[in-house]
Amino acid sequence: RGLGDVYKRQRMQLAAETSGKNAIVVSPFADLDQAAADLSKSAFGHAGQKCSAASLGILIGSVYENKQFLKQLIDAVSSMKVGYGSQSDASVGPLIELPSPKLDRALTTLEPGESWLLEPKQLDDSGRLWRPGVKIGVKKGSFFHLTECFGPVLGLMKANSLEQALELQNGTDFGLTAGIHSLNVDEISLWLKKIEAGNLYVNRGITGAIVERQPFGGFKRSSVGWGLKAGGRNYLLQFGRFVEKQEAVSTKPVELQERVSSYLAQVSKHLDSPQEMQWLESCAASDSYWHKELYARDAYGLSLAKGDMANEANFHRYLSLPNVIVRVCRIASKTQVVRIVMAAKLAGTAIQISFDKSFVTSRNLTKQQLDVLAGGFKYSLSDEENFKPQVLPGTKLILVGPREAGISELQENPDLFVFGNEITRSGRITLLMLMREQAISVTQHRFGAIQSELVSIL
Repeated sequence: RGLGDVYKRQRMQLAAETSGKNAIVVSPFADLDQAAADLSKSAFGHAGQKCSAASLGILIGSVYENKQFLKQLIDAVSSMKVGYGSQSDASVGPLIELPSPKLDRALTTLEPGESWLLEPKQLDDSGRLWRPGVKIGVKKGSFFHLTECFGPVLGLMKANSLEQALELQNGTDFGLTAGIHSLNVDEISLWLKKIEAGNLYVNRGITGAIVERQPFGGFKRSSVGWGLKAGGRNYLLQFGRFVEKQEAVSTKPVELQERVSSYLAQVSKHLDSPQEMQWLESCAASDSYWHKELYARDAYGLSLAKGDMANEANFHRYLSLPNVIVRVCRIASKTQVVRIVMAAKLAGTAIQISFDKSFVTSRNLTKQQLDVLAGGFKYSLSDEENFKPQVLPGTKLILVGPREAGISELQENPDLFVFGNEITRSGRITLLMLMREQAISVTQHRFGAIQSELVSIL
């Protein structure tokens, strides 16, 4: 019955990376020679079986009609030697197994509007050795646009603008790796702001991530679990459980961001004791420290800002999570709710709060008090039986208070990850529950035209 039954029975915290439908955007402002080389290598360096491999090339405007670029791309693919591992000159290896139904369809079938620039060809009787194929005319929403096939097929799509290219690139349920080839800083800037993927590559191939320089992991259905990046400094945290240490709470004053200090001032009138406020101030101090020291700046790796511009620049940034639900269970405390809300405010994450009706009625909370407690975030009330959140790929659920019975059933959905740890004062852990990691690698252009302006953007 496999992993699903084990996961259901044991209620394990599963951490997994689940591949993707990765694309490289090629702009008219790109170095097209370099783009053709990087696209072909990214698509077929491992016979398309690398989880980060380029499955789609999204060509903007004139690039799609550029016969010279298409010829270079096909020449690059055609020149790759296909063979087994024992052949030292082979650059494209065999399939690890016979083609799955999805891959077989991609290798042998053209969808409406598609045509072969280079048709795949089975090279021996094993069924595992294939000459790579390149198809053009892949349509938005088509089988090949949306389906991860994991094999030696590259599909080319047309976009009339960068905005449309982003729509196509973001238009799948996956978000593992993504690339762009452009020498226009404004284009790169827009792309970096809008792209939905965990590992981003500018003017280079999208495979071959290196530990710490490009810690690895994706968004949406390319990640199951917490989503912390392999090869990064946070990775091991997802395998631990955290509890509050019983120690004296520091009262040392710390400068807080206005949106946090203002919220604490409002909720202080509705707390039950000075000790609760003291604990929350300690939480806010921890949040402020970790946000400043780690989550609000380039964490590690080669950086343009450090003056190392010889070959590449690597950045690591933390972004707000798009789909976070906070479930306030009936035995939760108000201070625990405040602790999550003020962390969300600092992280810039727009949480949705679901209060158990018993939590509200047992404390005689008025609508005005709930409004203050929620801190301006959207909230709703439901009893335990009727808590049915909308789950999108990559949704995170933070439990405040003891786990409710119905949560276990929700946890069987792989699109949902449940944070069931104790709510602690640690900003290192709490902020990380509300953010996602993204790695960016920018390669120096061969003529020395590196995008140093990206420092201010990143």
